This record gives sequence, C-alpha cells and structure tokens, in this order.
Amino acid sequence: MNIDRPRCTRGSITTDQESAAMIDLLGGKTADQVALTSDQEKRLYKLYNFNPEEDRGKLGSELIQAGTFRNMIRYAQMDGLRLVAFLSRFCKPGKDPLSLIKVLMSEAGYDITLEDRDFDEEDW
Repeated sequence: MNIDRPRCTRGSITTDQESAAMIDLLGGKTADQVALTSDQEKRLYKLYNFNPEEDRGKLGSELIQAGTFRNMIRYAQMDGLRLVAFLSRFCKPGKDPLSLIKVLMSEAGYDITLEDRDFDEEDW
C-alpha cells in the first residue's frame, strides 16, 4: 500500500510541506529516506539528550558527530515504530499516521499551523 507523504524535491519524505520547502531552500540531513530540517534535528538531539557540540574539536570529530547523529536516529526509529504500531489500531488503511497525531494534537489545543494541517479531520 502506498501512503501519500510530503516529500522534498530530492524525493526524501518530510514531516510536512513547510519542512519540505525549508529543506529545499536551506538543506537538511537525511536519515534513511526521511529528511530533517536543522530545527527538527536540534529538537531530536535535545529529546534524546545528545549534545553534538561536545563532539566538536575532538580528534576525528566529523566521524564522532556522524556516529552521534546515527545513534540519535536509531532512538527515533525505535520510537517511531512503537508509535505507528500503537496508532495502527486507530488509523484507517492508507492514511498517514502522522496526520492522526496532528488531528489529536489540534483537538487537544496545541498550536497546529496551517502548514501542519495537511489532513481532513472527517477522515478520522
């Protein structure tokens, strides 16, 4: 089954169209097939308590920074799989699980911008 997901022009999947545009303009990092903006990358480092700034200036720092990024991505992938497994009970076949999270956050009162609202609440 093919789920429609936002993509940047180089083909990588992104979280939303605004992120895709930012990555197209300013670049970003790609992990497997998912592209991240620099802000998203910084928030993930913070979430998983990694500090890439500590690695700067160390011998072989580029290699160490790449390893830190890869480790952080592994944690995010594990949590992503856990989230999707949980959400699969509530998602309709063929729908992007991220859209369900956006609907729930919007209904809970979080500030979901127009760019985030790539969903139709009636679909859920």
